[in-house]
Amino acid sequence: EVTGSNPVSPTTRERPLICGNAGQGPFARCARPRAGSISGGCFGQTRRLWQGGAMRSQCAVYVDAGYLLAASATRITGTSLRSAVDVTHEDLIHGLIAQAEADSGLPLLRVNWYDSGSRPGGLPDFVQDQIGLLPKVKLRLGRKSLGGEQKGVDLKIGLDLATHGRQRVVDMMYLVSGDDDLTEA
Repeated sequence: EVTGSNPVSPTTRERPLICGNAGQGPFARCARPRAGSISGGCFGQTRRLWQGGAMRSQCAVYVDAGYLLAASATRITGTSLRSAVDVTHEDLIHGLIAQAEADSGLPLLRVNWYDSGSRPGGLPDFVQDQIGLLPKVKLRLGRKSLGGEQKGVDLKIGLDLATHGRQRVVDMMYLVSGDDDLTEA
């Protein structure tokens, strides 16, 4: 059993293990069962380990594409219509990646790209399919209402932020959105 404190080292970003019974390999799990449990150990937590037990530090970007493209169109043309501007999505996403990595000093895990599916049933259109095929990009789609508004996107972003934060998926998160409600997530 581990006693005393084992603070995070600012130079190596090593994280303390929950107990001294952790296994070896890229995924280590405590083998000590918790009281009253048949299978769990250390509350059943699985930790990603990286050489010598240090957590791999990464950043992630969460993009509300509807907001980003409408705000960009407004700034350039004066109208919030996304169709008013031609966007090279690959260059835009590479720019976001470069900015996040430069700002954080950490490698990027992924860009989470949130948009409403443009085809019936919330399915992706050709451009969204191409975005989803880019390396380090995860496409997350909501749906469009009959009035053309995106639905379910903010909820997906908030849930992903809360889940990834709770699970400590990344050390630094960047949110690109104009929705003040998401600052609470």
